[in-house]
Amino acid sequence: MLAQGRDTAATLDSGLGSVPGRGFQDEGDNEITEWHVFDGDPTTNGLLGVKNPSPFKSGWRLFYTGQHVDNVTWEITPAREKGDKQGEDN
Repeated sequence: MLAQGRDTAATLDSGLGSVPGRGFQDEGDNEITEWHVFDGDPTTNGLLGVKNPSPFKSGWRLFYTGQHVDNVTWEITPAREKGDKQGEDN
């Protein structure tokens, strides 16, 4: 669904794995480690499993994090349609 490409940590892991006799096993990959869909509701009604998520509708937002020490959290947003002004909430 989403390709992240190789990050710095995965590149280093891959290099270490290719040195004979190191005993280090790694494919040099960089997988998504977590998906999070949230509507911003801080009450008990916002707990996981209480509502069916609707990403990109009614305030629902979609995030993911990658692996390794770089663990940046990214937000996935819908593509803007032609004529939409950047920064406006549609």
